[in-house]
Amino acid sequence: MESLQIVWFCLWGLLWVVFFITNGCDFGVGIVSGTIFKDKKEKDMVIKTIEPLWNANEVWLLLAGGVTFAAFPKLYTVMFTTFYTPLTIVLFAIIIRGVSLDFKYKFLSDRAQSFWGKLLFLSSTLLALLFGVFFGNIFNGVAINELGIFEGNFFSFLNIYSILGGVFFLSFFVLHSLLWIGLRGEDVIKEKAINRANSFWFVLALSLILFLLFAYVKTKLFDNYFNNPILFLLPTFAFIFLILIKLALLKAQNIKAFIYSSLFIFFAVFSKLTGLFPKMLPSTLNENYSITLVNSSASFMTLKIMLIITLITIPVVIGCQAWAIRLFKD
Repeated sequence: MESLQIVWFCLWGLLWVVFFITNGCDFGVGIVSGTIFKDKKEKDMVIKTIEPLWNANEVWLLLAGGVTFAAFPKLYTVMFTTFYTPLTIVLFAIIIRGVSLDFKYKFLSDRAQSFWGKLLFLSSTLLALLFGVFFGNIFNGVAINELGIFEGNFFSFLNIYSILGGVFFLSFFVLHSLLWIGLRGEDVIKEKAINRANSFWFVLALSLILFLLFAYVKTKLFDNYFNNPILFLLPTFAFIFLILIKLALLKAQNIKAFIYSSLFIFFAVFSKLTGLFPKMLPSTLNENYSITLVNSSASFMTLKIMLIITLITIPVVIGCQAWAIRLFKD
């Protein structure tokens, strides 16, 4: 296995992690704006925390999809044909969410604003669940044959492990967004967001434990860990940062809580990807049919050129987003 392929596997995972950290705030804000913050004034203040940034955050989804296409073309082909229906739903949910955010304040009537607010809540909730189900199926494996053709139907994706994945993703999106609101929101909603984050922390902790237990029972993600026990440091760090989130909340250290939440997401996702490695889309029919790092990657020259482009692009994107956050800090 080429070291360059391993580098690209890590980059692929990193782009998804950054997407979850940035868009986790956005999706979560859409969810809590329809559940926790029900007063119209509160809703407006909550949505205001992401208004200048949500559109730019979606560039990470484009980068993650672009890297999959350029660096792992076979994975891209099999993944997008296998998950055609769920990904189509994701696409429409992203469109509806974007339109809802854009149109919500273009209408003066309370009825119209309420309508777009409900669509924002529903699309954000659906996206959180679908991304969890999507990655739950990647970690668990899907029924693909030797030709990379999916031998199942839409309901094959709705197994107990993938549903728990959806609950886990929904949980950390909500908590992450509450911490973001506690960091960026106006004083009127900050206290409420932090109080709810303190309570919702237990929901996230429970969903993580269940997700890991079923990963042990239903998947082969722990094989790499038992073969290389040092890898257990990754989930250990995830639990450490989860606990640090709680401690920071109890001490009203909002900035630290958000940073710890971001690090928790990083280690939680990479814990799963490490268990998956070197597979990228396991087959439940036969392990030999799995899409792996080796059989799905592009040529060495393509990976090399793309690495140069990516290493230039990512700092530019990060710099632009940092500037935008600073510009709209008030």
